[in-house]
Amino acid sequence: IAAITSDKQHRIWVAVQGEGLYRLSLPDLQIEQHYLMPNRAGVLALLCDRVGNMWVGTDNGIRLINPTGELLSLGVENELPSSYIR
Repeated sequence: IAAITSDKQHRIWVAVQGEGLYRLSLPDLQIEQHYLMPNRAGVLALLCDRVGNMWVGTDNGIRLINPTGELLSLGVENELPSSYIR
């Protein structure tokens, strides 16, 4: 496990190196969603903001999963100083 956090809906998010990001429901810890990171990016950090966006720091930029489940990518082409985000 590379990173773990929870969101406002009390779901657990677990980043597994080489496998992507899992969203688990409570109390049974059933997998609700599995996200594969574009370009096989390794997840290094997770942060859920107050509006429900999940910010995912990777070794290839930032991935943002909005509350509707849409996955957006940000990298050095978007003026990030580095692609390594933790």
